Amino acid sequence: MVVTLLLLFLMNIEIDTALLLGNSKKWRNQLGSNVTLLMTVPDSEGFGRLSGVYETAVVSKQEENERPPSTPLFGTYRRLADGVLLSFIVQWRFKNAKSGELTHSTTSWTGKYFNETPLQFETTWQLLSDTSQAQLWSSVRTNKDVFTLVEDV
Repeated sequence: MVVTLLLLFLMNIEIDTALLLGNSKKWRNQLGSNVTLLMTVPDSEGFGRLSGVYETAVVSKQEENERPPSTPLFGTYRRLADGVLLSFIVQWRFKNAKSGELTHSTTSWTGKYFNETPLQFETTWQLLSDTSQAQLWSSVRTNKDVFTLVEDV
């Protein structure tokens, strides 16, 4: 731990931001969905990669889909003086409980972690459901999430 903090000091990384690096971190949003993120060590310009899993607590009742297990995610981030800009995407594959058919969608989250307490990041997301070209615009949903740190994983 001392060596890690020394390296972070030498790399000029804010300690709050450093809390995000290394071990996987589990975050929970206001609806109970969990995201586990692993952030790579940033390059000299503050850019890094994200990987992890998303466990949704939300399933559309209208579509009568079964909740998928943990779904992989990937993304990028940029370390800044006052926090971290981040974005990640999830490619969903739901099974319709009635028909058994698979439906596909993708969600992207874009947001910022601020070097403040409580440890949380705020995002805006867009979900695009698989649809015809004529229905493309109406198949996009947009909203926001606030994720709060739950634990190291």
